[in-house]
Amino acid sequence: MRGVTGPIGIVEPQVTAGPTLSEWTPGPSAGRLSSSVTILDEAGDVGRWSSVRIGVDGLALISYFDYTNWDLKIAHCENLACRRASIATIDRADAVGTHSSLSIGVDGLGLISYHDFTHGYLKVAHCMDVRCSSATFSVVDSTTNAGDFGTSIAIGSDGLALVAYMDVTNAALKVAHCSDIMCHSATLSSLDRSGLSGELSHVAIGDDGLGLISYFDEATSVLKVAHCLNALCTSASVTTLTEAGGAGGASAVAIGSDGLGIIPSFTRSGFFRIAHCSDVACMSATISTVDGSGNIGASAAVATTGRGFPLLGYTDVVNGNVNLVFCSNTACTASSQVTVDRVPNGGWDMAMTIGIDGNALVTYYDPGARDLRVVHLSNPLAMSRPG
Repeated sequence: MRGVTGPIGIVEPQVTAGPTLSEWTPGPSAGRLSSSVTILDEAGDVGRWSSVRIGVDGLALISYFDYTNWDLKIAHCENLACRRASIATIDRADAVGTHSSLSIGVDGLGLISYHDFTHGYLKVAHCMDVRCSSATFSVVDSTTNAGDFGTSIAIGSDGLALVAYMDVTNAALKVAHCSDIMCHSATLSSLDRSGLSGELSHVAIGDDGLGLISYFDEATSVLKVAHCLNALCTSASVTTLTEAGGAGGASAVAIGSDGLGIIPSFTRSGFFRIAHCSDVACMSATISTVDGSGNIGASAAVATTGRGFPLLGYTDVVNGNVNLVFCSNTACTASSQVTVDRVPNGGWDMAMTIGIDGNALVTYYDPGARDLRVVHLSNPLAMSRPG
């Protein structure tokens, strides 16, 4: 384990107004949405596999991959809209930083899971300050190709991190339950060895205090969900949510205001759908089609707004649209959609969170310009909890 302090600089990136957005009127807190699009980092080919969370200082922290240098980078936003940020390279050892996922630990510091491409390891970085200008690192799983095809990290009810990822060598969904807040070591468990399970895994902590993991089984093209049976997640119940051949990957997961899982994903035919779990273990779910245009998506994201309804994000690669969907109920059986940016092939590796201002902050990679972009939505009446 060692610490690395990367070069830090304040960047003043390009900020533009987003496309004209449609009126959103599904409920009593209707209003007009406005947005700003910020090119946050354009130093080379940067921005793949971004992940964003709000820190204890109320400002966003973003992890992402620097493809030019094969490094893990962190951006600490300097304002709520993230129109300025400090940028640090926190791991530059060999080729590292793909498939990053970020959470905020109980110590108020960032914790990032990611893949070490050179050695095939799953690593975790623990930030040494709120801005994450430096970090310590741990190899959590030294299995060859552990964490390739996606990692996801969340802080459990015990205050320790749970990392979901794919063990590519053994074609299994695995989890690592950290043994301390810095994740110097972890308990490793295989949850699903059937098919080619674990690709594009995402984990959230349910109201029962246990992990809920969505993932893709490439062998049968199905969307699956695993519900941990204990805090360490040494075992889990596994449910197949879609028919064989029906899933196209790019899933995400969040816990709704009703305490149930919300899982957006794409079908092989390019439809964008959402599964609303019927119980905390997601033994079954109601699946609704949000966009049936057939424009295959590159990524999906989900958050729960202050109003208690899901906010979905996805990309339309045919038209190059970065779209947001405002659900008007917890199951998202009714919704309104807006386009917040247009880039070639749509934005990739989308992530989102809700800021302390009640507004959404969305990060993604522009595959045309090869930079990291951030969209900040501005409409407290629509996004925040009324009253």
